Order: sequence, then structure tokens, then C-alpha cells
Amino acid sequence: MPVDRSRAPSTRNTHRVQHQPAATTTRPVAKQTPGVTPGPTTTAPTDGFGNKPATAPTELPIERTSSDTPRSGVGGTGALRFQVEAKLTGETGAKAPPAPEVALLMTTYGVDERLGRPRERMLAIAARLQTALAAPDALDRVVDPKQWGAIRSDFFALEGLLRLYRKEYGKPIEKQLTEIKEIEDKLGALDYFHTMQQLSVDKNFPAAVQDHLAAQRAAARSDLVALVREQWSAPVPDQQVPGLAKLIDTLADVDWQDYKDDRKTLRKALRASFEKVGDKEFDLFELQGNSGLHELRRSLRWIGIQAPALGGLVAFDETRHPIREFKPLLDQPVAQSKFAQLPTSEREDAPLTISRSLYVANTDLIDRIGKLKNEGEAIEGLAQAYFEAMSEPGAKKKELKSEKKLARLHEEAESKAMQLLGAPRSLHDIESEGNSLFSHLQEIDYFEQLAAEFEKK
Repeated sequence: MPVDRSRAPSTRNTHRVQHQPAATTTRPVAKQTPGVTPGPTTTAPTDGFGNKPATAPTELPIERTSSDTPRSGVGGTGALRFQVEAKLTGETGAKAPPAPEVALLMTTYGVDERLGRPRERMLAIAARLQTALAAPDALDRVVDPKQWGAIRSDFFALEGLLRLYRKEYGKPIEKQLTEIKEIEDKLGALDYFHTMQQLSVDKNFPAAVQDHLAAQRAAARSDLVALVREQWSAPVPDQQVPGLAKLIDTLADVDWQDYKDDRKTLRKALRASFEKVGDKEFDLFELQGNSGLHELRRSLRWIGIQAPALGGLVAFDETRHPIREFKPLLDQPVAQSKFAQLPTSEREDAPLTISRSLYVANTDLIDRIGKLKNEGEAIEGLAQAYFEAMSEPGAKKKELKSEKKLARLHEEAESKAMQLLGAPRSLHDIESEGNSLFSHLQEIDYFEQLAAEFEKK
């Protein structure tokens, strides 16, 4: 049973500070862990994991309100105190004072006592979001798939870490996970309809289909704008983003484990996540849903999100190759991809390790399955839009009485979508390839090997 830490007395409200200009903080000297090779100095991924179209439809300007114009330059005495600590203590690793951006975030939100390295990993991500969401053009960027870049990746990173902690801390973390997932889902919906609408234009689908998708895109964008204004904007004068304020409140209020026990919790959570995927019944002849091709890619992708988000707690082991067929990938371009890197471990005392060849293989699998997903999604999504847009008013409801006729209409829509897309193969062929790939992963005990990376060593 998870430990209920939500009833611990809150200390956050006793640590409010006045906002003053922040001082510059010196980073601690990097600390190496014997026997562990930290990843290159490449940072965590700075964009999403899907292919983005090159252009997007022209948008109407967003009607501005006074709260849409944030200010910058918020600092405080907490940031200054952490700078002094960094110089006086000389601590490195997990005991090092917070990074400058984390200290500034804590000051902005009135937290002037350290929350400890485990929670500071999430605060580092929150600090990047604070910078992005407090920018003058934040609202325009968040609701434009061409511009959001690292913003969506950082929401993904927070979601990934909260998923690892929800079993240990229960309702408080579940609540924050729900809120982060809400914004991520709305970003995902806009991304999907943006991609489908752009494809319909690029491939000269009938105007009715283009208009149908444009309306869906506009609705998704409107929903996102409303949520961003309510929860993810930094208003004048305090510049506190409500969604981040709730997250920071929760992190400050929950009685968190110490560094050693937190490491154990994360190791168990990472292992359990792969065991769960290995035990799951997938149907790769389905594209969407909770067991299809998209879900398989999502399951593999979490380690590619969570490991970098842990800020150096997961490091590469260059010596082990649990699945020998993946070792040659280390000499392939995929090994140099920014998605195949891990942050350095300078702020960690005892990193968990994962075989580099296995991690690079996972990056390669995410890419391969992602291409299959995108190829199939284009056919399925545009076929559905074609079916909906080209049906006469009221016809769809009428046709539902005849399953055979409905199936025929869907087949015709899929055939037409493939023709207009110039698709070289059918949705069934794409799903068959995905199924073959998944079968091979089962044969080599891929998920079991990933889970074993996080056994106690």
C-alpha cells in the first residue's frame, strides 16, 4: 500500500519572501561516480516526439486581456541566500544548493527553504516552463504547434515524473498528474487536428474535408486558449502561473522521502512500468485505443521522457549489452540523436544505470513505431474526416442502422483518403508491420530486459 504522506503539516506558507532582483548563482563542480559513464552534456529533448508540418493555417489574433501581458525580472532573497550557500558550503552532488533557475523559481513562488534534490528535479522543469509561460508572447506560442517547441516537451517531462511518484504519494500527486495531463491532452488534440488539416490542404482534399478539419482545429485551439488563460498564464503583478503554483504547493506540502529512499522508489517505479508493459495484451492491428500501435509507442516513449527528466539520476552503462543485436546501433546515427542522450550526473550521488545500447535501441524503436503510427494516422484520420464531411446532413445517423452499408462507406472513405494521400500501402499493411515488430520484441524478452535494468544492483 502506498504511504499516505498528504497529511503532513504544511511548511510552505511560513516561507514567504519579498520579491527582489535575483543574484547570479555559481554552479557546483561536477561530481563523477566511479564505474558510471554519464551521458554527454546534451540536455533533455527540447521538442515533441511527432513529426510537425511545415506550415499551418492562418489564425485569427487572440483577443487580449490585461492578464495576458506578464512582466519579467522577478527574483528574491531566497535566490540570494542559495548563492551564498553555494560559495560557503562547497557542496556538490545531491547536497549542492539548487541551480540558479530553481532558486529563482522558489523565490517567485515564496518558498525559501530547500525541498531537497528529489523535488528539485521537478522544480527544474517547472522553472523552464515558468520562463516560457511568463514571456510576453507566451499565449501565442502555447497555442501554435509551430512555436511551442520545448513547452510541450516540458509538460510531458512533468507528467512522466508524476507518473513515477503517484503510487508512493497517492492523491496529492494524482491530482497534479491529472492537471498536467489535461494541458498535455489539449496540446495533443490541437497538434492532431493541425496535422490532419494541413495534410488535407497539402494533398488537395475536397474543400468540405478541409473545412471540416479546420473547424475541429479551431475548436481544439479555443479549448486550449481557455485552459492556458485560466491555469497556465503568468498575470501581472506576481507572475505566478496558477498551474505551477498548485504543483509547487503540493511538492512543498507533501512529506517527501530523503534522497536514498527516493532513489529506491524511482528504481522500483521504473522497473514496474516495464513489467506492466510486458504483461499487457497489445493488439497491433489497432492503431489507436489502449492496446494499439499508438499505445505501444507511448509505453516505450516514457523511459525516453522520464530518464532525461530525472536530471542525471539515470546514467549510461557502456559495458553491458543485455540484447546483443542492439550493440551495433551504437555506431549508427541514432546513437547521436538528441533523444538518445542523458544529462550529466553532477547533481546526483548514486545514479541508476541503464545499458546504453538498450537505451539507444529504445530510441530507435520509438522512431520506427512513430513513423508507422504517423503513416497509419494520416490514412485513418483523413478517412474519418472524409466520411464525416462528405456525408449528407442526417445521413450518418440513418446509415448507422445498416452496419454493412456503414462499413462499406468507411472502406470507400479509406480508399479515397489513400488515393489522395498517395499512400503506397494500406492501413492493414502498416499494422501488420507493427505487429511483426512487436512479436520480435516479445521473442527477445525486450520488456523483461528493460525492467531488469532497474533491479537492485
